[in-house]
Amino acid sequence: MNKFELIFDIVIAFIMYGIIGLVAAFFGLLFLADLEFDTMLTATAMIAVILGCVGAAVPMLRKAAVFILSLFAPSAW
Repeated sequence: MNKFELIFDIVIAFIMYGIIGLVAAFFGLLFLADLEFDTMLTATAMIAVILGCVGAAVPMLRKAAVFILSLFAPSAW
């Protein structure tokens, strides 16, 4: 694996798992916690960054994110 492919995989996984973490954390905190809106947004952002880092750090999750992205890629790629 060359460096460009590794960096590309890390960026894709970080974005994908970050968005999933952002949505899941927002709805989880919205329904389960009685927080102020500013605190909820800060906690949601922190959870999304943490999940994005974990998703990009674990090789199996990183490859899964790239595989899912490749399912929706045009055939000319």
